[in-house]
This record gives sequence, C-alpha cells and structure tokens, in this order.
Amino acid sequence: MPKLILITGATSGFGEATARRFAAEGHRVIITGRRTTVTGRIRHSSRQDTSA
Repeated sequence: MPKLILITGATSGFGEATARRFAAEGHRVIITGRRTTVTGRIRHSSRQDTSA
C-alpha cells in the first residue's frame, strides 16, 4: 500500500537517495530542501523514472 512520505533535506546525499528510492517503490513523496532549483530537478526526474 503506497504511503505519503515527507523527506527533509532532499536536495543532496542521503535525503535525495531516500526520496528517489521511495518514489521508485511507488510511494508519494514530499521533498523539502534549501535549494529550490534542485528540488524541482529531483521532482521532475523522479516522475520520469516512475512513469513506465
């Protein structure tokens, strides 16, 4: 059953990897981080990775 997950510090390192992993597993992920340009990039690439 998909869950809604909030990840803080998702713009690099462990937070980014965790967000990508949960998204790949089909969960809905809310990401936050200090660099909004990076959160947009992660959001866009995660949607492409899971839309198959």
